[in-house]
Amino acid sequence: MVSRAAAALFLVLAFATIAGAASSARNGDLLYLRSLGGNAPPWDRLFLAAPDGSNPRDVTPAGLLDVHGAVWSPDGRRIALSALPDGGTAPELYVVGADGTGLRRLTRNQLADRMPAWSPDGRSIAFASSRDGLQAIYSMRADGSRQRKLSDQNANCETPAWSPNGRWIVATCQLQWWKLIRMRPDGSGERRLLPGYPLTESAPSWTPDGRILFSRGSNRPSGRGIFVVGADGSGLRRLRASGGEPVSSPDGRLIAFTASPDGANQELWTMRRDGTGAKQITATNGVLEHGPDWQRR
Repeated sequence: MVSRAAAALFLVLAFATIAGAASSARNGDLLYLRSLGGNAPPWDRLFLAAPDGSNPRDVTPAGLLDVHGAVWSPDGRRIALSALPDGGTAPELYVVGADGTGLRRLTRNQLADRMPAWSPDGRSIAFASSRDGLQAIYSMRADGSRQRKLSDQNANCETPAWSPNGRWIVATCQLQWWKLIRMRPDGSGERRLLPGYPLTESAPSWTPDGRILFSRGSNRPSGRGIFVVGADGSGLRRLRASGGEPVSSPDGRLIAFTASPDGANQELWTMRRDGTGAKQITATNGVLEHGPDWQRR
């Protein structure tokens, strides 16, 4: 039998390993989506910027009209994105290089394939698709092969996110209200993570130490904002009373998110992992920005 002292030492070493892995990661560019604004069609473009929001640049690949979502690969060398192709009728999934070049199409479904999420080993991509009627969570190899359905809800599901250890996928499903669900990568063990109605949970992502960041809507001010919770649904804590789409930096020290402090202009912000030190990093005066994700270097 393992002694309590040995068990305690194991936990200390495990947490030290996680902290060391997170601190050794360097924060690369932020990607995000920005509408064209002005008299242009309200299509979203793929932008990259430095972690402080400086040097924004449009890297949308030629032939794509409207980008619906994008995410960095675990090694920071590729971007998976969902976008409407020129002449297409629904968004498909693609992979491009870190600079937006070398576009490669992964799906040819003619129905919406959206919200890609890489597995931590970079070999698979989870995504949401409406190919069978209701929107469900699917997975495929990173080259687009072996596409298969994972979720088994009689409701729309979206925004999958893969845990850093590869053991779980968390997503949101419309179970009367949008709620977090967790499943294994093969779709088994699917269950709702948090109780409570009417509370709307959206945009989940993972911290490097395996906790879940997400946005919550509520008819009570105390129930709204950006929250963090353990992978098993324990330790729920609010980090900020407003904002959405939170995503952790690779080193685990910062969180990028979206916020509209004036109720009109949605911009990108960052804050410390405990919710303090919020700072606006973009200012585009009415041009919507959303969907941030952080490159690992």
